Amino acid sequence: MKTPCPCCAGIQTVYAFSTPPMPVAAALLVYNAEESCNLPKKSLDLWHCATCGFLWNISFEAEHVRYDGDYEGTQIHSPHFARYLSELANRWAAKFPPETRRVLEVGCGQGEFLAALALKTDTELVGYDPAIRDENLYENVEMHAALLPGADTSSHCADVVINRMTLEHIENPAAFLELNLSWLTLHGLMAVQVPNAAHTIAQAALCELQYEHVNYFTPAALVALFERLELNSIAIKIDYGEQHLSVLAHRKTSNTEQPIDLQVFDIDALQREQQSFGSRWHSRLTTAIRADQKVWLWGAGSRATAFCANLPDPNLISGAIDLNPVRQGSFVPGVNIQTYLPNYLAGQSNLCIIIMNSVYRKEIAEKLASLGSNAVFYCL
Repeated sequence: MKTPCPCCAGIQTVYAFSTPPMPVAAALLVYNAEESCNLPKKSLDLWHCATCGFLWNISFEAEHVRYDGDYEGTQIHSPHFARYLSELANRWAAKFPPETRRVLEVGCGQGEFLAALALKTDTELVGYDPAIRDENLYENVEMHAALLPGADTSSHCADVVINRMTLEHIENPAAFLELNLSWLTLHGLMAVQVPNAAHTIAQAALCELQYEHVNYFTPAALVALFERLELNSIAIKIDYGEQHLSVLAHRKTSNTEQPIDLQVFDIDALQREQQSFGSRWHSRLTTAIRADQKVWLWGAGSRATAFCANLPDPNLISGAIDLNPVRQGSFVPGVNIQTYLPNYLAGQSNLCIIIMNSVYRKEIAEKLASLGSNAVFYCL
């Protein structure tokens, strides 16, 4: 019996491949090496829809994943990312319905995007996320360290409902969006942003596959899901080095079906990358060490977790660098690799830096130059 696609409901779905076991908590703050190495690990068993390109982990078990105050997903300490977030807030605020009174963000992290929106609009801003550490971090943003409740009162409504980099974590994305829609006013705007799986597949970006991410949406898959929920996609945009996919939508006012731009995705390339990744990077790292280079990761978040999980010997890595001061002293989940702030590398030469996300290469090179350090760079 065929497994139907959770997005387009098509039945042209097949098993793709499985990953090696990796930590189920890819972005957890862990400050003890033994605890890090003993974190539970599970493989992803990936299923693929040949119709819309959707990719998902069919063996995902939500009970293994934690979202609380120890979860750290922010990138706001990067000037490059902060500029991008400000531009995104400006772009989305320009699309808000006239006389918008309330904006709700579901899965708001530590409230960084709502804070960026506060500089663009005077409307009421509300966020929900169980990982919030300080509900009073921003004076002009109302934040709740909790899951979004059902909209069962007249006060539970919003003219704009946003979820950014959240839907990929949700086991049942249709039910989650329906909960979001229960808060949305009749003529309100839904704004969703997810990692762009079309980029993941096309670039065979293996380290974008993480246990916390059960869903991998292509543009066609996300639009198909919106179509099933009777949402009319009014704006589709791919940005941030083609890594982010955003869709803005309204409720449909007619029964007209929206055309979906379907593409053929070569999932085999991602599978081949899975087979060769570990040996290729092991060879690269051992070559660097033979040249007396010290190997460092730049970025200690979820991609670093996935990168190390795919290596035969992550102990070849000296440590990880991250701009986020909360990560200082923590360990990359699953391994004994500690995280430091960039100043730790001041004045050092003959470094080999593995950059977890290529969009930060220029920023990283400038930072190391300002510290008087020299390095060769490799990007995932």
